Amino acid sequence: MGNLFASASLLTELEIRSASIKTLAIILFFIIAVAGGMMHRSFLLLWLLGWFIGTLLISRSFKRTSQMTVKRVFSVIAAGIVGFGVLEVLSRILNFTILSPLLRISRVEEFAMPSLVTVIKNTTLWGHVQGSCYWGAKCLGGSDGYLTLPMNFVNMFTLPFPLFAGILVVKKDAIDYMLPGIFGVAFDFGYLGLFALMTWVMIVTVTGLYILREYRSKRLGGSRNYIGREALLIGALTAFISQSIIGLFLFNRSFNGAAMIIYILLSALVVAHVMSIKRKV
Repeated sequence: MGNLFASASLLTELEIRSASIKTLAIILFFIIAVAGGMMHRSFLLLWLLGWFIGTLLISRSFKRTSQMTVKRVFSVIAAGIVGFGVLEVLSRILNFTILSPLLRISRVEEFAMPSLVTVIKNTTLWGHVQGSCYWGAKCLGGSDGYLTLPMNFVNMFTLPFPLFAGILVVKKDAIDYMLPGIFGVAFDFGYLGLFALMTWVMIVTVTGLYILREYRSKRLGGSRNYIGREALLIGALTAFISQSIIGLFLFNRSFNGAAMIIYILLSALVVAHVMSIKRKV
């Protein structure tokens, strides 16, 4: 989605009509937001954060006044509060507890806090105390806690990783409900693993912002060689930053399982632009 908005801005910069691309981007934005939000609340939050970060990157890249004003920020907050109330009322009228935001908050206290205490007490420099996982004696003391590759991915390539399919499906909420990714990474790979991941996130982000500035300077200098790359970089960098924030500090599920593959791919798409810059230079 960030690619479409960035492409529209680039075409406008080149004085090429881009109304159809903007219209398509807006339509897809709301369709994906509604569909994804119905599937999982964390996706909706990830989608809105991506829109916010993408808007900032596009405004910075094209030196335009940001559309994010104080009034609009407060409007979004007010809409969120109203939506919270509407969902709670509907859940009680229709007797659909799954719609209740208050139920979600109570489940955080019920599931996330005990899991957080387990992580803090058992995390070590290189992993965690052996046997401290939910699966007890089968816990190896490292890389077998919260983070996991997709099960079909492990089976397809016959990777030597443990699979706890039954426990993860039946007891998933009790294991990792809304546990921030920084705790999941620390539990699986230790404090050193968490430090390595945070370092990599910073390297990818700073590198992406630097290359984006280089693309802009070349575009303003009259070169059109990097226009397509600039749009792709804005989209990939926006998605990477958004997934990093939500996955690391709110819900580890946002970069766990299948989302982990997407996260690795996004970081590769950002860092790959280093090669394009060096090759042209």
